[in-house]
Amino acid sequence: MLAACGAVAATAGLLVGCPSLGGLTSAPDAGALDAAGPDVVDASPTEAAPSDATSTDTGNGSSCTHARWPGAPDAGSGSGDAGRFVLALQTFNLDPTNPAEPIGLDLDDQCTCPGPESCGAAMDSGITCDNADGRDPVFNRLLLQLAEITPPIGPAGIQAVVTQGRANYLLRISSYNGLADDAEVAVELFVSTGTTTDDAGAHVTPQFDGTDQWEVLSSSAIDTGSSTFVSVYFDLGAYVANHVLVAHPADAQGFVPTFDEYLGPGAGNGNPLILYLSDAVITGTLTPTSDGSFSLQNAFFGARIPTDGPLGGLAALTQVGLCSSSPLFAQIRAELCPARDLATRAANDNTGASCAAISLGASFVATPALLGPVVSRALVPSGCADASVPACP
Repeated sequence: MLAACGAVAATAGLLVGCPSLGGLTSAPDAGALDAAGPDVVDASPTEAAPSDATSTDTGNGSSCTHARWPGAPDAGSGSGDAGRFVLALQTFNLDPTNPAEPIGLDLDDQCTCPGPESCGAAMDSGITCDNADGRDPVFNRLLLQLAEITPPIGPAGIQAVVTQGRANYLLRISSYNGLADDAEVAVELFVSTGTTTDDAGAHVTPQFDGTDQWEVLSSSAIDTGSSTFVSVYFDLGAYVANHVLVAHPADAQGFVPTFDEYLGPGAGNGNPLILYLSDAVITGTLTPTSDGSFSLQNAFFGARIPTDGPLGGLAALTQVGLCSSSPLFAQIRAELCPARDLATRAANDNTGASCAAISLGASFVATPALLGPVVSRALVPSGCADASVPACP
């Protein structure tokens, strides 16, 4: 349903339009992913410093526990080799309304409402308030509103995409010692177009038992020869602290895609809605499985969706044929702009930078899986003649 900068760059030739936000300038080679050494490269140099779940004063006498991620362990945390293994999402919860099943992370180390915004020009809409523990799920609330009109866009519809094997995220983890702590782990993220298909062309219903083969979207993979490939979205500076994996996968421009899936006939021009996520964080507990692999339990995902610019969320609407001159575009813009609750990059949090992005959060469980064939997906012309997309005020 959704995609990001690297995916669009590869399929639509828009790499020149990606903002230069620092970070990697090339994808990792297969050797680096096989054995990430002491000179490991971090794919997200602008990430916010992690912090354990500590309690802070919000400024009005109340306190907040921050749903953050642990810091990296000391180097030399033990030898061993868990091998290279692949995980696929089995559950992907985007519903922000159930306090018993929290989603997302505290991306800006701030508990907004009753605490202040972490960016300037605070919005006057209550939708920008954090959930408990400072978790940032503002875009999720917008999804609930959109689901009233288009159910496939809502949390239930997106979970159905995963359960039915029509799209997914795939994580390939290597250079992990298999122990409680490892300061140098390699994580790749692939976008999947679904499980492999049967003779009728339908995606095989996944069993989530380690035997499912998931297709890999070609725009998220680089062919390294000899039928091997690596991901465009990776973090060679990931780590494990007390069994908790922490990774910030990104492409060379600092973006990571959400998985994408067509909304079906009649939805615009058939393209997926292309969004760009910055400073993505993945964290969860690596749990051994009976077959000697691992699953990722009690896992969370958080990221930011920039609104403006040629690759912002507003410009993305035109890719599905929703031209900026249409009344519906103006209506969506009126909902998106007041929902901005974060700076575009974590490095700009709490510095007075303007609110220019919307937070996205999820919780998930990932189980063993297999990488299938690399497949391509073509985008069609948007059909919009608009020369520019109006930015948020």
